[in-house]
Amino acid sequence: MVEAVGHRRDHSGAPPPCAALLVWLLLTSTWLGCDDRSASRLGSPVNPTVAETPRSSQPAPDFTSPQLTYPEITQVYHTGCCDGSAGVALDDEFFLVGNDENSVLRVYARNGSRGPVMEVNFRKYLDLKKKDDESDIEGMTLIGTEVYVIASHARSKDGEKRKGRRQLFGLTYSSVDGQIQLRPFGKPFTKLHKALEEAQPIPNLDFEESAKSPGDLPGGLNIEGLSSTPSGTLLIGFRSPIVDGRTILIELKNPREILLGSEPRFGDAHQLLLGGTGIRAFERFETTYLFTTEARNGKGRPYLFSWDGQSQSPRRVFASLPKNSNPESLLLFPTTGLSEIHLLSDDGNETIRDRTCNDLKPSEERRFRRIILSTHSDPNE
Repeated sequence: MVEAVGHRRDHSGAPPPCAALLVWLLLTSTWLGCDDRSASRLGSPVNPTVAETPRSSQPAPDFTSPQLTYPEITQVYHTGCCDGSAGVALDDEFFLVGNDENSVLRVYARNGSRGPVMEVNFRKYLDLKKKDDESDIEGMTLIGTEVYVIASHARSKDGEKRKGRRQLFGLTYSSVDGQIQLRPFGKPFTKLHKALEEAQPIPNLDFEESAKSPGDLPGGLNIEGLSSTPSGTLLIGFRSPIVDGRTILIELKNPREILLGSEPRFGDAHQLLLGGTGIRAFERFETTYLFTTEARNGKGRPYLFSWDGQSQSPRRVFASLPKNSNPESLLLFPTTGLSEIHLLSDDGNETIRDRTCNDLKPSEERRFRRIILSTHSDPNE
């Protein structure tokens, strides 16, 4: 029996009107199922609370007034690798995928064949030896016909420096009569962490010291998101470090010039209220940004947010992602825009024929998922 603190019962033993109303509201909320899953079932947004009470150093995300709701989910498997750690829609027909195991980039068709239609290894362009081949590519975005690609810049789990992980480079893309071309331009930039330390876009954050820690540690440098802006600059999204419970985005104003030899210029630095979680995937359509974060404290599903590019509090996007999904890349195609969100999942630990995908040989059928969130029943309509 529940008693309302501070209310006195009468002699009949019945609860006072306020307590009865409270019990009724609780029962009604339970019956309606006001959580993420019911939002998907009912097709209308609700205002859930954070699954875990945030610590004072980790401000809660804005779960109110959702801007977008995606009730329909489709999953498509693509072969060639186990993860889509980075990706970008090149046009309405093709998308580019990088992974965190090597320097191979693969082009896939949005519809049709599930295997790659093109593979290119950029190891020589990145000046990598075999031992440095793990580029840990984590972010891609498109500015005009130029693709910008960023690696994690993180040290390995053992704290080792890896040249392949400290890369920002660019490619030009074209497709004429079905002939796809990807050509690197300029020279890869490998001193981003040092440039950040010198510029200090986040006061009192020691980027040089952060870059000395493994990327899996809370304070270690780890970049996993990259997006263009309407003005043709880049926004770099950090998985870590988290500063005072806030997630970091930093503007890079002259990406093309950097690859042609100029010094980097940084613009606005944003510190977002995301409950102390870091960015895993990041992309923009017109003036709306979307990104995924990891599950809070490693529990539950990842979160998906929309952001206007200005406020400190992004808004929750409602979609019930599969429990075993690990979205690390986000694609938005030109004609469908925000009506479809395509997430690429890192499925390296998924079981295929009694083995994890990462344990399969390259010649075997490695695969990853493209998870399509849609506002309508058929994402290919």
